[in-house]
Amino acid sequence: DSSKASGKAGIGDAPLTIVISCEEGSELSAGIAVQNMSAEAQLLGYGTKIMTAPTLAWNKEEFKALLNVPDNQKIAAVLIAGKAVAEEENPDAASSATTRNNFHDMVIIIGQ
Repeated sequence: DSSKASGKAGIGDAPLTIVISCEEGSELSAGIAVQNMSAEAQLLGYGTKIMTAPTLAWNKEEFKALLNVPDNQKIAAVLIAGKAVAEEENPDAASSATTRNNFHDMVIIIGQ
């Protein structure tokens, strides 16, 4: 499992996975809901990670059917939760932040 090697949790690592679905046009409300669930879980001492990038794949019919997502809804996000890892053990575990590329390596300003 590559997530273990990188120190990043994935769906297969989490004891709890919550799939957040919504009707078209309600994505902002779904985002606020998942953010509130994550904040509450963290207040209770759990570690969380909100995942939205794979939703294009998750919204394929076979996944929606497997997860019993209603036809009039789409998967907006997935929240995984589990026991929080102490920052001393894995400093990346608290934020799941990755090393960011240098601004000047990523941005080219034209016309200067």
